[in-house]
Amino acid sequence: INGTANFGNNTANNGGAIYYSTTLNIDGTATFTSNTATTRGGAVFTHEGTTSVSGTADFENNSSKDGGAVRSPITIQEGATVTFTENTTSARGGAIVGVTSIAQGSTATFNKNTASIDGGAIWGNVTLSGESTFTFNESANGGAINGNVIISESSTIKFENNTATSIGGAVKGGVTINESASANFSKNTAPQGGGIYGTTTINGTAIFDDNTATSRGGAIYSYGGTTTVNGSATFTNNDAVQNYGGAVYSGTLNINGTANFGNNTANNGGA
Repeated sequence: INGTANFGNNTANNGGAIYYSTTLNIDGTATFTSNTATTRGGAVFTHEGTTSVSGTADFENNSSKDGGAVRSPITIQEGATVTFTENTTSARGGAIVGVTSIAQGSTATFNKNTASIDGGAIWGNVTLSGESTFTFNESANGGAINGNVIISESSTIKFENNTATSIGGAVKGGVTINESASANFSKNTAPQGGGIYGTTTINGTAIFDDNTATSRGGAIYSYGGTTTVNGSATFTNNDAVQNYGGAVYSGTLNINGTANFGNNTANNGGA
């Protein structure tokens, strides 16, 4: 797609708007609205292929059983702008099912996407660069992302007001924040791991504020795993309402850099 394309209210078994066998390139402007797939890829499904966006793409109100908007590995290239809004799935990946790479110099926004089981916005391993924002996404496991997450150098990433009804308010999976990267987790909620449920390594800068777990790990739950701070981490106003670890509930906590804990609360182990 090199020009301008609009796809609205299309329906198929796989790929409500587009079914592609190799690589789908969006170099111009594409809008996908209210498309439906009865099985996979509410807007886009690639069979043994990939999706690449170097222009502008907007996915809104698409739905399927697997991959509410996109069922494909996807790369959002430098200079691209992509938004995923109110896409839904009855299984996994409210917006995307597939390995996802968001490049430096791009802008990606995920807002109000929903998956009934895994990954309110994304199901799959994710590399985040540039500016990415995840807000008001919801699922049972991983309110925003279900998968391992790498936040790359010189990136600014925000997770805010995401909800999991089981584990990982923002992320269910291992999280690595690289040097010079910045990540902000605020107002995310889950029974366990209000912000993150998984092994967490902070080499850059991370802020966890006002995250809530009704059971354990207001900001981070990593029982049986490790939480390591080599860079800088701030934990404020996080809460484990009924149980352990107002900020962090972890098998091993390593602080080699700087960690600040303030105004966190729990029945056992406020910080």
